[in-house]
Amino acid sequence: MRNTRSVADRFSRTLYAFEFIVFALIPIVALTGWALLYGFGSLFMLVSMSAMSAVAVFDGSGVDGEVLRALALFGAIVILAGMGAIALVKFLHLSTVFIRYGRAELQNHRQIFWRCLAWAALPLIATNAIFPRMDSDARIFLFLVSGSTLCVPLFHLWVELHYRGRGS
Repeated sequence: MRNTRSVADRFSRTLYAFEFIVFALIPIVALTGWALLYGFGSLFMLVSMSAMSAVAVFDGSGVDGEVLRALALFGAIVILAGMGAIALVKFLHLSTVFIRYGRAELQNHRQIFWRCLAWAALPLIATNAIFPRMDSDARIFLFLVSGSTLCVPLFHLWVELHYRGRGS
């Protein structure tokens, strides 16, 4: 009986490693690049525009509505990039734990799984809200790099935690 579980666990971990390579590697690289490029760029713009707005308020000239809209947009990009980066780090941690140590150790990290989903929800919704405004070729590319394909390995982790975890 113990040997069967070991073989099933080893097969499941191998399957997960394959899913990770096929479905998660490209989105992780793309989303990390997006978080770094847009996150830091937007953070710089947010800080510089905030400083310019503060100077305008103290000079008495007031702040233009376009500047406030830009501040809100850059702030939202910084927040979404940060949330996505945190979710990616948690996902990579869970993947490493499962591939190296198996289902038993993954059970000890159940809370991290749910936190990972919570951090990833808003960035995925915001990214996928862009889909209707794009042509079909760009939509396919955005689907591949948006993180939507990460649902396959995440579903595998959920199955390991929810169904297979009850037997141990």
